[in-house]
Amino acid sequence: MEYTATEKALYYDNKPICEFGYLIASLLENNGNCFVLLEPKENENVYYVNNKGDLMWKVSPDEGIHEIIKMNTNSLFEGKKYYESKCPYMEMEIIDDNLSLYNWCGYSVKVNIRNGEILTVDFVK
Repeated sequence: MEYTATEKALYYDNKPICEFGYLIASLLENNGNCFVLLEPKENENVYYVNNKGDLMWKVSPDEGIHEIIKMNTNSLFEGKKYYESKCPYMEMEIIDDNLSLYNWCGYSVKVNIRNGEILTVDFVK
């Protein structure tokens, strides 16, 4: 059994299980569930779903990330909130049982796989 995608639709075992508002950029399977990275049209572009297509959690804008990034890239934001700025996630991988996300603004965000909690934010570029 495996996850596949075509444009905006996610499939499990060749059966459609859910559809997203944007094109699916990549998939990453984990313990029978799947991380879905959507094309970078918005900051909330990482979802974790089960094999029935139920949303377990999604990475959402966080004031903590905004403050950390704003301190390092002040001119990028010019008074905007993090989620109003264009810093969508571009890549994802699993490292040490956590999801590592890399956004357009050069930051790595470590996320707890079980609940979507943001653990750390580091500037990498």
